[in-house]
Amino acid sequence: MRRLAVTFARAMLRTAYTPLSAVWALTYRSVMRAAVAWLRRQHRDASIYLKGSFATREEVYGISDVDLVVILPVGASAKGSAQLSARESWKQICRRFPLFRLVIQHCWFYEEDDLRKSLSASCLTYGLAPSGDGERDDRPAFLGKHPLHDHMGLQTHPILYGAHDEWRVLSGTDRLPRVASHDAQSRRIAAWLDLQYWWRHAFQACVDPTRDHVPLLCVKLLAEPVRLWLWVDRNEKVATREAALRRGLTEMPAERDALQLGLNLLKALPNSPRPPLSEVIAALLRQTERLALLMNAAADAAGCVDVKLIGREEVARSTGAVSGELLPLADWRARAVPSMPDEAMMLIEANAVNPAFLAATANADNGDTVPAFRYNSILFMPTTNPERGILRAVQCEPTDPVSMALADGRAVARFPELAGWSAVHCARRAVAEHRAWLSANGGAYPPHGWVGMQSACSEPSMRTMGLLFTAARAALFLESIDEGRPELAVTVAGVADCLVARDSSCSDVVHSALHDCASRATESPDPNHVAAMLDVVRNLSAYAGSSVVSMTAR
Repeated sequence: MRRLAVTFARAMLRTAYTPLSAVWALTYRSVMRAAVAWLRRQHRDASIYLKGSFATREEVYGISDVDLVVILPVGASAKGSAQLSARESWKQICRRFPLFRLVIQHCWFYEEDDLRKSLSASCLTYGLAPSGDGERDDRPAFLGKHPLHDHMGLQTHPILYGAHDEWRVLSGTDRLPRVASHDAQSRRIAAWLDLQYWWRHAFQACVDPTRDHVPLLCVKLLAEPVRLWLWVDRNEKVATREAALRRGLTEMPAERDALQLGLNLLKALPNSPRPPLSEVIAALLRQTERLALLMNAAADAAGCVDVKLIGREEVARSTGAVSGELLPLADWRARAVPSMPDEAMMLIEANAVNPAFLAATANADNGDTVPAFRYNSILFMPTTNPERGILRAVQCEPTDPVSMALADGRAVARFPELAGWSAVHCARRAVAEHRAWLSANGGAYPPHGWVGMQSACSEPSMRTMGLLFTAARAALFLESIDEGRPELAVTVAGVADCLVARDSSCSDVVHSALHDCASRATESPDPNHVAAMLDVVRNLSAYAGSSVVSMTAR
């Protein structure tokens, strides 16, 4: 069945720009109508949207997939249960009618409340209480008893212009929340997270350039950075990839050859042309630097807070198959939703950045140490696993000041005074996630695939001990900012030193817990050590007074 589908898709692609395209359009519309009709029978009050290339009417038959979003009204059932039931029903109907699964790549289900919250802000600023509101804790997005059910990843990859601009309603009442306006910083955040998304796809294409979708992906990798630059710099929306390439010819004369390559490639897609990855990667690198310059300019204008980095000399991790400088990884993701107490990156020297080098570096990702390399003012973290690249993939100093400082050998990270990237916002978001985890008794597994991977551990009680250390790091980071002496521990040993320096009476407890973390490969931590470390953590000022409860060793 799958082989037949691939053959049929290639036939559609070869004739995508011929009169037969009318037949393919009818075929896709028929499948979509059948799917919508079934969904409406199952969920009468649901609203169904089309997103992606078909929504913007720039589909290429044989390559483009149909993506649907189903919004379920808030009901009387337990939170998340309606979404879960709907997803299972969809899986069953796809097993009965494989054509649905072949044509409709994704069918996302959201309860209305979860969608509204997921669209409200990126994960960098989501849930932050208004400044000076001491009555409310910041809300978590990923951890705890009530994380967002954001299976599309809208928090980590916001819709650039907003759902109203990029989704098309197929059936039901319009349930999309209205966005009054996009301020300059929200545009920067959305653009950089979108850039990370495209780099994750670029890494995959470099590893396997023979896949049928790669020529179209090359068009996107040339066009999308133009849209991002126009959105950040000009507050200008561009509807389609072709329009972006043509707009770029006017605004970016230095990129004329690359942009014209994109237009020529778009016309040649039915012929399955060889993907010009070398030229595309080179152009994408230049456009990434162009966007980074905008981020740097905004950071310079806003001013920065210098944060002292503690424990940067100590990282315990196997080096795997690559050689380079082993450094702590204490970026936003490691601070807020860590996979282990000491994450690490291997800084590799990059003499030339091309598809072969990106493929080799991405393949060196061993799941323990993240390979990374510098390209001028940019830091890249290639991986073959798209989920491991979420909130990483590519960074500049304003978006990841800690990793950039460590890569430069500096003991101070410069956090820009910009929403979502500022030291205080980063600290508050990390505290919010860890507070929710502590309040959930340390045992709630989140619904997100990448977060579940982050939180997974062969020994749950060791996961608990590790997260107690990262919870302490978040609290100490916020406390140091409030006290006007910003500092961040980038390793577990650094956290231990900061805890003992703050209160010497906890020295025995902290060092016993530190020993348990160091022995994670051979034994489980002592349950008494876990309980004692919990007492230390929950008495930190960031968690004192919150609904943090005791937990049993898990």
